[in-house]
Amino acid sequence: QLQEEYEKAKQEAGEGAGTASLTEEQETQYEAVKEAAAVAAAKPRQILNKANRQLESARAKAASLSAELDEVKKRKEEAAEKVTEFTERENKLSGSMDKTKTGLQQA
Repeated sequence: QLQEEYEKAKQEAGEGAGTASLTEEQETQYEAVKEAAAVAAAKPRQILNKANRQLESARAKAASLSAELDEVKKRKEEAAEKVTEFTERENKLSGSMDKTKTGLQQA
């Protein structure tokens, strides 16, 4: 923003003549302010970058956990199907055993 204001001031002052209205002292002050602003913005920029990295890490972990959850749900459904299948087989075998037992007792 400071840079934009500076460029605007230069353009307004230099229209027609093509020269800047800032003196050498003003240029020096401007550069000092510009450097101070850059230094002041460095720490917040670091904090923001760190927060962005943490956010991306959390998003990646969430995506991974979501995929893992989907896989676990699929395995749970498969296990439930197996339980149903084995229960049916157990019932058939139990019925067959009862018939065989009854047949042996009658013989």
